[in-house]
Amino acid sequence: MLSVQGLSKRFGAAVALDGVDLEIERGAFTCLIGPSGCGKTTCLRVLAGLEPATSGVVLSEGRDITGLSAAARGVGMVFQSYALFPNMTVSQNIAFGLSRKTSPLVRQRRVDELLQMVGLPGFGARRPVQLSGGQQQRVAIARALAPEPRVLLLDEPLSALDPQVRERLRGELKDLQRRLGVTTVMVTHDQAEALAIADHIAVMRAGRVEQSGAPQDIYDAPTSAFVAGFVGAMNLLPARVSAAGVVEAAGLGSMAAATAGFAIGEAVQLGIRPEAIVLAPPGMADGVGARIHRREFLGAVVRLDVLAGVGAVPLLVDVPAHCAPLSDDALRLVLPPQRLRLFAVD
Repeated sequence: MLSVQGLSKRFGAAVALDGVDLEIERGAFTCLIGPSGCGKTTCLRVLAGLEPATSGVVLSEGRDITGLSAAARGVGMVFQSYALFPNMTVSQNIAFGLSRKTSPLVRQRRVDELLQMVGLPGFGARRPVQLSGGQQQRVAIARALAPEPRVLLLDEPLSALDPQVRERLRGELKDLQRRLGVTTVMVTHDQAEALAIADHIAVMRAGRVEQSGAPQDIYDAPTSAFVAGFVGAMNLLPARVSAAGVVEAAGLGSMAAATAGFAIGEAVQLGIRPEAIVLAPPGMADGVGARIHRREFLGAVVRLDVLAGVGAVPLLVDVPAHCAPLSDDALRLVLPPQRLRLFAVD
């Protein structure tokens, strides 16, 4: 649906986008994530036509739209602040994006249809100030959908909401997107949110796309230590490849790991997710010795902050709450070789 090729954007000497390449599939829900200042919102604004690109092209269904205005691109935009007109009713806000040539009857029918679609029937006469944050967000989405855009762009639309409302609305947003089949690109700083609702994720860093792919691929098979540490929790340890299939981790000793692509003697970063570390059964001699430094109750999971090995290496270990140790006695940890990942030193 959208293809971004070599997209760059500069503000004076500052580089906001630095050769971004991105493919957005028709009907997919794509999330752009990354740390503050990585360029994700600038990328969205260039896609919308609100910022001109310094170089590169944006293609829509193979057609170059790089130089087109926002109005000519066939996109709908929902801003972080929703940007509703306070002096207009909900119905007037939604109808704002419709062509002035649309008859009043067709206009009202479309507004009523959208209010029903976003779960706000009967709210047409209200003003934005009379709505909750979640309701305002729905109105902003309805307004963006009114002219039936080919692409819907969302700039952190849930960030101003409290956690419970946010979790409920993200599910509703995904359901709505699936029902309509509209190609959607959303910027969010919440990795969990992106993993929960996206079909495709692009992780950005310093104006570039570091990795893109399906949420599970991004989580299970990160291609860099940056992506591994940004998407979910990841233990990252300095290590060195000591032999084929063997690494020497600082403070933890030798362990088996897939070393393909790395030379013997090469310094690497060794990564493992907290939930991938296994507590060895009592009396088992295998694994690495550890002691609990701190524990954090997270509901269904207890996160253990442990000091492991002779080097007292800090590790995070997630265990189901019903399996969590009841005391801070010494533990033994098993780091399954198939769950270890090696990354180039960044």
